[in-house]
Amino acid sequence: MAAPLQARQRAVLEAYNPHVVHVAAPDMLGHSAVRWAREVGACSVCSYHTAFDTYMQYYRVRLLTHPIQHLLKDFYSMCDVVAVPTYAAANHLRSIGIPGEKMGFFPRGVNQTLYNPSMRDDEYRRDVFGASSDDIVILWVARIVREKGLGSFVKTIQSLNKVAQREADLPKFRVVVAGDGPDLAWVRSSLKQFENVVILGHKGGTNLAKTYAAGDIFFFPSKTEVIPNNLIEAMASGLPVITDDVGVNRAIVQDEVSGIIVKNTAPLPGDVTNYVNAIRRLMKDRELAKRMSAAAVASTSGLTWKRTFESLLHAYDRCRPGLPYARHIPRESLDQPKLFPPNVEAMEKRRDVIVDDGAPENSLLYRISRGITGGYVRSLDEAKRDDDTIASHGVFERKR
Repeated sequence: MAAPLQARQRAVLEAYNPHVVHVAAPDMLGHSAVRWAREVGACSVCSYHTAFDTYMQYYRVRLLTHPIQHLLKDFYSMCDVVAVPTYAAANHLRSIGIPGEKMGFFPRGVNQTLYNPSMRDDEYRRDVFGASSDDIVILWVARIVREKGLGSFVKTIQSLNKVAQREADLPKFRVVVAGDGPDLAWVRSSLKQFENVVILGHKGGTNLAKTYAAGDIFFFPSKTEVIPNNLIEAMASGLPVITDDVGVNRAIVQDEVSGIIVKNTAPLPGDVTNYVNAIRRLMKDRELAKRMSAAAVASTSGLTWKRTFESLLHAYDRCRPGLPYARHIPRESLDQPKLFPPNVEAMEKRRDVIVDDGAPENSLLYRISRGITGGYVRSLDEAKRDDDTIASHGVFERKR
């Protein structure tokens, strides 16, 4: 939880005199940055990437859920533009009272040079995972914290090992856990009796990419994500995904195509039968797993970082004069390349023209973007109309 803006930081900001202040988190620093932007007439753009209110049930303090939602509402209501990564995330904010017309689109990308199936390394898989060529590797990559569905993950692995003792036709498998966090010791203790469980701790860079690519199934039973980068990285690496039936996961994983969306599960560790059955299904049906692997890779092909930051520029474009949340930006300043793309005026003139990039409806690019407000869609209600399509620059434009 970062400290508020200090005098020296304020002096730096005042000297820089920004038109747009991008705030990353609703902590003390974020609150003070938004207040400073209001004081000087700058436009505040606030990223939304953590659903803190959904964490409370995992720490047995459900009574704090509504107070946390009020805090989130107070913070994001102060912001001029709220940058959301998916429609599901925007919908959650709308449910706690943030108006849809405030929202701009800030999706996530994936480094496909790093995260791709060609990073699979049999030697790494053997030496680091202890996996033979016949083993099926079930992978977890995330922070080791309970709000990620950690309890459900551990209970599922315990149950799956019990199933393996009575099902002779279940293929051999190994479970690999990559990540660090405050609950790492608990995971080690809970799974220490299983020789087929490998806990790696933190992995980054090339080793992280190799870890993804060396897996066979990505299992992530989290219900609290706003934008699960690990799902996107796993899919780009060629892994079919098994995850929970919540909005953002449905936006990323196409059920029965690039993975399995597991329904009717409890947020806290309860009956994990549906998780176990989903994993067993992919373990036994390798042709299905292979098809889902190919679909997962194909669905992430359009998620480039170039598109991500083009979309962010369009979110910044909501600060232009004449729009509801614009503040002091003078018209003559709009040509500054550091703030807006050079062709923004031309794009504004063709606001009602579709520039379709041909993204197929089953692609993640289409699914994750459809219905999100970008630089030129004024509200989420407008964006939900059926006559929208994704444009080549990553925002929606309206058909006449």
